[in-house]
Amino acid sequence: RYALNLGANQSGQVYAVGTAVSSVNIETGGINTATATLGGTTVTFNAPTTNGSIAGEQLKFVLTQDGTGGRTPAWNAAWKGATLTASGTAGQKAIVSFQYDGSNFVQVASTGWY
Repeated sequence: RYALNLGANQSGQVYAVGTAVSSVNIETGGINTATATLGGTTVTFNAPTTNGSIAGEQLKFVLTQDGTGGRTPAWNAAWKGATLTASGTAGQKAIVSFQYDGSNFVQVASTGWY
């Protein structure tokens, strides 16, 4: 389990999670990017229950499949509309963007796996 704190005073920075094998806890605030290599069968991204985010702020994930591939990103209930699923190819990448609406993080874009 990883904890990733994206504080409002860190706006715009890129955070490298490294290889995530089970779950990643996200604390947001400001416009941020998180990078992670999926190294477990399912890696769950947990949005914060309380945070410093304000409506309109965005969080972008740049995800990479490890050398095995077929890893599944999962999103807890605060992430709405998340559609990215497993990939069968090692090394594939995907970019998923969310925007905070004041209550939830709503997916606004996804490249799919490429």
